[in-house]
Amino acid sequence: MVRKISLWALAALLATVPLAAQGYFEVQQGSVQVAITPLVGTQPIEAFYSYDNTQFRSLCPLVESDATVMFLYQDPTGQLYLFIIHGPNSAPVQGVNSSAQFMIQGVPAGADFVLQDDPANMDPNDVYNVAAGQLAWVWAPARTDGGVLGPLALDFDITLTPGIISGIQRIVFKYGDINAPQSVELSITDPVAIKGMANQPPVASLVVSPAEPRARQEITFDASASYDPDGQIVEYRWDFNGDGIVDLTSTDPVVRYTYPSGGSFNVQLTLVDNVGIPTVFNYPLYVSAITVVATRSISTTTALPGYTFRVTVRIHTDQDLVGAGLEEDIPVGWEITPVENGGAVFKRPTTQWVFLDTIRAGTDRVITYDLTVPRAELLTAVRLPQQFCITGIFQAKVPDIV
Repeated sequence: MVRKISLWALAALLATVPLAAQGYFEVQQGSVQVAITPLVGTQPIEAFYSYDNTQFRSLCPLVESDATVMFLYQDPTGQLYLFIIHGPNSAPVQGVNSSAQFMIQGVPAGADFVLQDDPANMDPNDVYNVAAGQLAWVWAPARTDGGVLGPLALDFDITLTPGIISGIQRIVFKYGDINAPQSVELSITDPVAIKGMANQPPVASLVVSPAEPRARQEITFDASASYDPDGQIVEYRWDFNGDGIVDLTSTDPVVRYTYPSGGSFNVQLTLVDNVGIPTVFNYPLYVSAITVVATRSISTTTALPGYTFRVTVRIHTDQDLVGAGLEEDIPVGWEITPVENGGAVFKRPTTQWVFLDTIRAGTDRVITYDLTVPRAELLTAVRLPQQFCITGIFQAKVPDIV
């Protein structure tokens, strides 16, 4: 049944089931996904569409030039409708009309275009064929076109796919307060999905600790602050690297995971409530690579023959290390005297310090030794002054993750 709009008569209202007060609605186009609320009005849909058949246009206050405006509207009886209004062209070309074609899918049973813009003066190219999934409008530059689809129950998933469009630059979806609605700007090229659900999806919250995790360090993922507005969360699905494969499914909101190597990851958490409605939450996470820093300090940068000076090597690791060892390469003939071995065993023939135990993450090991320059008579083959180098290699293994 179509409601014909004119100044003289309005068709009778359809008998439908009132819309429940609760529900969840969203609009999505590509990566844009926004939770919306219907505009709640005090006027029947005909009055809010406000078609003026002397100007051949809608006087609805939400109309915008060069735009297709869409919104969900709840009328005084509680019925829900989808408004689609194509605005006038702000830069018209003489004799050139505006036009819009859409494919429509997912219209629930019992819903149809119950209101059409200017049915008494409809362009022969206008199409309102919901059954075939085809919509088309043609309108003069200073006029509007469109219609109202409904009534809609709480559960629906309607997709509008733009086709050939002329005179329209963007799609604007409005929602919220009818007197000061919010807007989502959408393109005229990609499908627009409008969804309604009787059940509201879970709301996600995620805390990661430590805040600056390292590779091969156990990381805690805490989603315990997540909740479901009208039910309970029954399942947590964890994709720790964002590859689309669920790594862990749990009923516990707190889990632990260890990354074998560093890098940037997109942690994807999917919450599922007690009626099977999911929420997908993305958390960007940077995991730093394993770092081991060995620094050497020398008590002096100049020394005379026979002089003794001190060398200190400090080793800091951000990860447990096993099989660690430090090998120092000192000038030939110089005498080394260990002072502090940092828990390692010193091997004089190879000038090595070998750690028999595990070096724990976040700890420092300090190796100190004195180095004595040979006496002058032993340096006759060397022309002084001369520069000598002290180098070294620190090696270790990282324990396997069990």
